[in-house]
Amino acid sequence: MEPVRRSAAARIEIDLPDAGQTVLTPLTGEEELRARAAFLDHLTSELGRAAEVRFPAYTPEERLRLHALAEPLSARLGTPVRAETREVTAVWFVRAS
Repeated sequence: MEPVRRSAAARIEIDLPDAGQTVLTPLTGEEELRARAAFLDHLTSELGRAAEVRFPAYTPEERLRLHALAEPLSARLGTPVRAETREVTAVWFVRAS
């Protein structure tokens, strides 16, 4: 998972090196890590049953957070997983065949 640190605005900065930027989130560091862990568990389960999964993401921060989960998902499933933004309100996770 990406580094998470406190900013001066009492929000959390998340470094997303693949996206080439830092995102501010209103979540605390612990909340951010718990959210990612929950998303990762859910997506692992869903991708175990289907080759593609749609996950809602209504803000740019949510989309970036979800894109960062593609690599951990690939490691968990033992097969490459791509995150694709096909629509403004969701990220699709696609498992390689």
